[in-house]
Amino acid sequence: PRVGPRGGGVRVTVTGLFFGSAYSRGYEADAYANITVDVGGRPCDGVQFVSDTEVRCTVGEGVGPSPVSLTVHDGLLTRSARVEGGFTHSLVYAAGALAGSGNGFVAAGPARAGGEEA
Repeated sequence: PRVGPRGGGVRVTVTGLFFGSAYSRGYEADAYANITVDVGGRPCDGVQFVSDTEVRCTVGEGVGPSPVSLTVHDGLLTRSARVEGGFTHSLVYAAGALAGSGNGFVAAGPARAGGEEA
């Protein structure tokens, strides 16, 4: 999922290409310990290498939209990718239409600490 509770604990799947060894190109294994995933600058727990195209982990706590970063460490070669706003910690998502206006809205909360909008 792309949205979860502020307290974290959500198991997410990150998809892409070539998460295994730099030379893998289709490599699959039960474990590959050279991958890290961060959500909002915090490390994911229980990072699980599923295949060369899929990694799973459990997101920690946070507030609002957060970047998701995945890094593969392969000796001297390090590859990484980042998706801004790839995961959102939120208590509430609401959507609706304003009667008679033809306009709709989507609201998310809460705001970040300090009153900054999430």
